[in-house]
Amino acid sequence: MSAIIFRYKKKQSICIDYQVLFEELRDLCFPAFKYKQGNCHNIVHYCSMILNQRGIKHKKIWFYAPVRFISGSKECIVRPDPNHLSISGNLKWGYHVALLFEDGRNCQVFDWMIQETQPMNINDWVMCMGLKNYKIDIVASENYLFYENPEKVKNNTIRYFKYEDKCRDHYWIAKGMAINETAYEFYQSEGHLRETHPKDFKLLVGSIINFECIIRDNQSNSRINDSFREKHALIIQKYRNIYFKNLNKWIDKIEIFDI
Repeated sequence: MSAIIFRYKKKQSICIDYQVLFEELRDLCFPAFKYKQGNCHNIVHYCSMILNQRGIKHKKIWFYAPVRFISGSKECIVRPDPNHLSISGNLKWGYHVALLFEDGRNCQVFDWMIQETQPMNINDWVMCMGLKNYKIDIVASENYLFYENPEKVKNNTIRYFKYEDKCRDHYWIAKGMAINETAYEFYQSEGHLRETHPKDFKLLVGSIINFECIIRDNQSNSRINDSFREKHALIIQKYRNIYFKNLNKWIDKIEIFDI
C-alpha cells in the first residue's frame, strides 16, 4: 500500500460522547450531506466552526486520489451513488475530507457523506475509498481548502488556506451548503422529470458541476447548453429561486459560528 501520511501529531485525549456529538452535528448540517456529489469541504468546515466555538479540539483528515497527485492520472475515488443520480451510477471524487478526533489510539472520523449513523475509525474510512494508491494529510481545523496545484501535492507540500478574505466575503460555505440542499430537494421533488426525461434529470442534478453552473451561476457549459436551458427554463428558474432562499438561510446560520 502506497499511502503517505504527511503530518500526524497526537493530542491529549478528551472525554467526548462521540456518538451524541456525531448525531448533533449531523442534524445541524442536514440535509447538505444527503447530496453526495460534492461540497464535503464545506460541510466539514461548517461543523468545524461549530466545534471551534465550543472549544472542542479536532482536526481534518484529507484523502487524495491519484488524479490529484499523478500527472495524467484519471483515477478517482469511485463509490456507488446511493441516490442513483449520476449517469454512470457512481460518485467520482478527486479528494475527500472529514472531521478527525484524536483520542489516543481510538481516533474517530465523522463523515456523513459516507456513514450517516455513526463515527468510523481511520482504517475503515480509508478502506471505504477503495484505492491502493492514495495520499492522506491530517491538518489543523482552521485549514479550509487546499490550493489547486497537483504538483505541490506530488511533492508532499500541500498548501491550505483559511476561510477568510475572498472565500468568506463571497460566502463559499453558504453557497456549498445551499447548492447541496437545493439539489437534494430537486432529487426528492422532481420525480416527474425523472420519469419523462431521465437523461436530462441525471445530466442536471447528477453532476455537481452542471448543477452549480446552471442553478447557482445561471450559465451554460458544454453539456448543459442553451437548448437544454430553454427546454427546462421553468424548472431551472424554480430551483434558482429555491437556491437563493436556501443561500440566505445558510448565510444566517454560518454567521452565528463565524467568529
